[in-house]
Amino acid sequence: MVLDIDHFKNINDTFGHAAGDVVLKDFSGMLLSILRKTDTVMRLGGDEFVIMMTDSVETEHMATVAQKVLAATRKPIDASR
Repeated sequence: MVLDIDHFKNINDTFGHAAGDVVLKDFSGMLLSILRKTDTVMRLGGDEFVIMMTDSVETEHMATVAQKVLAATRKPIDASR
């Protein structure tokens, strides 16, 4: 799966790069919390991430993970830390 964080540039421009770093860290942590230990999350750069699922993952499992990712991304991130 390939993901990006919508309007990430606006976060950096409005709140600063420290806030952007918090968003990136929390976003990647959220992805890791959803995936299995055998799966991999990679940041390509900027706001782009790749999820690589291994071990002969079935389509149903991939769809379930995608739904969990979408649900998790609807939760706000407090970037004021």
